[in-house]
Amino acid sequence: MRITNTTHYKHNARNKIILKDTKSYSLTFLPLHKYTQTLKNRITHITTILKQNTLTNITLLAYKQGPDKYSGWFRISATKEQYKIVITEFLWDGRTIKYSYTLLKNTTPILRYDNAPHHPQLPTFPHHKHIQDKIKPLTEPTIEAFIKEAKINAS
Repeated sequence: MRITNTTHYKHNARNKIILKDTKSYSLTFLPLHKYTQTLKNRITHITTILKQNTLTNITLLAYKQGPDKYSGWFRISATKEQYKIVITEFLWDGRTIKYSYTLLKNTTPILRYDNAPHHPQLPTFPHHKHIQDKIKPLTEPTIEAFIKEAKINAS
């Protein structure tokens, strides 16, 4: 179902985002992640994807374990020639609840995926992407989709 004119979101007890449509006041549930994983496993998964895509200098810049092994946050960077990718995720109960994936050319951002709760006019709110100075809907908010698109933008 496509969500329009959304004004806010929150998390319910089942770790799903609730989006409230301001026109019809209907609620829609969106799964935050396809599976539950530990913070350590998520970091391993991300670094594996980066290695498979021939990125180098993969560095865990920061991380903090939450109240259990399924919660916390991390920031990873990786490079390839003049390009740098910075990945930040916040996990709660094994699910990614906040994220930012950024592709930089030298120091200039050229692509970013994130779910900061702004741009409510987009049909995929809160998920959106920045392609240079343009904001666009983000229909596939995954690290895999970001890496695929980053290859195109880096070409």
